Amino acid sequence: MSSFNQIQTACGALGYFDGKTYLKDDDCEDALRILLRCLKYENERKDARLQMLESKIIENDLIPILIRLNSKHDTKIIHHALKLLVNLTKPPLVCFDGKLPKDVTLTNVYLKIEGHLQKTKTNLANEKLFDFLVNKVQPVLDTNWLDRSDEDDFILHAVFTVVRNILSIKSERQISEESDINAHDLVLWSIHKSNMENLILFCGNKAQGDERIMNILEIIVLMLREQSAEELAYTGEQQTKNQREKNNEALDLLYEREVAEKQQLNKLTARRSAFGAATYVMCNAKGIGENQLICHRPLQSLNTMEFDREKRRFRRPKNRAPVKNDLDDSQHHHSALGIRLFLREFCLAFLDNCYNILMPRARDMIIKSTCLLSDETNFFWAIRFFTEFNRHAHTSIDRISETLQMNTFHLLHTKIDYYREMIKIDKPEAKLWAKRLQIGFGAFKEYILCVKSMLTNPNELIVRAAIIIKNNIFYMQEYREQIHVLLKDYDNTKMTNVYLHDLIESTHEFLKMLEEHTSKLKHVFVQRRRTARKSTTKKNTKKKKNENDDEPPNEQLEEEWQNQISERLSSLLQGLEEVTVNKSDVCPFDALSEVPIDDQSITAVARIQHALRTNKLDEAIALFRASREVWPTEKTFGYEDIGAEEEFNLLREIYMTSKMDNLLPKNTDEDDENNEEEHEEGHDEGMK
Repeated sequence: MSSFNQIQTACGALGYFDGKTYLKDDDCEDALRILLRCLKYENERKDARLQMLESKIIENDLIPILIRLNSKHDTKIIHHALKLLVNLTKPPLVCFDGKLPKDVTLTNVYLKIEGHLQKTKTNLANEKLFDFLVNKVQPVLDTNWLDRSDEDDFILHAVFTVVRNILSIKSERQISEESDINAHDLVLWSIHKSNMENLILFCGNKAQGDERIMNILEIIVLMLREQSAEELAYTGEQQTKNQREKNNEALDLLYEREVAEKQQLNKLTARRSAFGAATYVMCNAKGIGENQLICHRPLQSLNTMEFDREKRRFRRPKNRAPVKNDLDDSQHHHSALGIRLFLREFCLAFLDNCYNILMPRARDMIIKSTCLLSDETNFFWAIRFFTEFNRHAHTSIDRISETLQMNTFHLLHTKIDYYREMIKIDKPEAKLWAKRLQIGFGAFKEYILCVKSMLTNPNELIVRAAIIIKNNIFYMQEYREQIHVLLKDYDNTKMTNVYLHDLIESTHEFLKMLEEHTSKLKHVFVQRRRTARKSTTKKNTKKKKNENDDEPPNEQLEEEWQNQISERLSSLLQGLEEVTVNKSDVCPFDALSEVPIDDQSITAVARIQHALRTNKLDEAIALFRASREVWPTEKTFGYEDIGAEEEFNLLREIYMTSKMDNLLPKNTDEDDENNEEEHEEGHDEGMK
């Protein structure tokens, strides 16, 4: 039997729906297994999938089976029907391994599958179907995750996958007004009526497993993808009297302008020239001679004066044509007020209960590379949307505290650089990488705008936190130069105008913050590379010889230790005297140095020795204890919970070692003096 006849026979053996109940056939379970096997071994043209979608098996059989069959004997049938629904509602892009087919035949198959799913989405927006899914997954979530069986895990995975697949289906493009309710709004309303959003929030708060975390995050992103964060934030707020007056004045101006245009058109004559066109004289515009400019234009194109209409236009190749903006990027669907109010409350509940719990786990998965690239874009999209929503809603900044972490900003920085490099390397998929770059940079833009809004907050703690974040961003050279690099690498054949708009706006805000930052501070420390210079003067050679000759003998060091240092150092270590310098006040390493922090322990030992020999015992103890926290594996600084006696012996060993002043960091003042001396010597030689 051919696959076509086999599928047709299996669809007929399922049963039928008489309007009230679903009358299943005796071979219903076997028929569902046959259909699942046909989808498992489908060919490249997806004939089995197309045939099932064309027969409308989802709305005629699968949905009634899930809603109407509630008997315990029908458990296997329900599971098979749920598996088949998961497979048939799978996004078309996933069916073709995540890439759009290049073949014409396969492209037509792709469009047919997408068209069938778009028509089916209205039927899938069934409140009873979502009630069934909620009733199915609610007992599983109530049990402890350690006590769940394989069947419970299957139900949990299948239910949330079905919800994800239904939300991922694109709505059909409407010709009517923007405020009409589309299929996506019906799905959102069914989710609201069945209390499915509470289960989504519950799973987001207590997500167990990497797969469930990204699944919940993807569902939330798909729910909000057609909405504007700013519009949702202002939904439900009453307009003030001044706002209403401004809106009424704008409407009056538009009405007066429209009436004036109609009156102007009525004044013009309706007589048409017998030659098919008319001759006009342009006022206040001279021609080649002394007379006024004459133009031969139809009446409709009077305002569009062009001299190059008949010229041969330059045709640009398709591969060099500017990228057109997608509808999802340039336009947002204006849903009904009830749906927008529901989504606003959902966003507020997600920020209160889930955002700071779900996002760190998702970030750790991205850092460990245990997720897909689509999960990365969902993560960055969620950061952009909820940060913008929180900023316009004027809610507490604590709700998005996870976004403001520097490790999140560093992840944004590294991923944007990675996407930018992949645009140059993976040229066949350059537009896809540019799309990911646009989403990632949108999160970067909202991060900058959020820090800017924090600086104007009346709370001093929030302003102080914003200043710390701003200092960390402006301190790193890579963070400062990233926008400049992105502006240089912009290419309109791969990147959209929406990305360019975000890039220019972010550049303006970033430079404005940098200008304010530098104007308030007298000294701005900038991380830079220091070039090594060879000293050719005689003074430097003499200094090196004197340093080697100044090494005191061991007998003198022992005498100084016993008479000047040991007694006071022992009292400081035992707590008999208070240490005036705290370990948090000193830093044993140099963050600006090109030497890695792990290799700077020798410099720290030299600083401790210098402090001991110059009788700065408080500073030496503080440096010693701070170095132990930075390098816990170094035996020179001891171990955790070390005693006072052992600390005394370690400090004595550091004191008695050979002189290490050559390892100390050089002062900038000495470098400036050396540079001035070199400059003066060069100037004297030039005068000679």
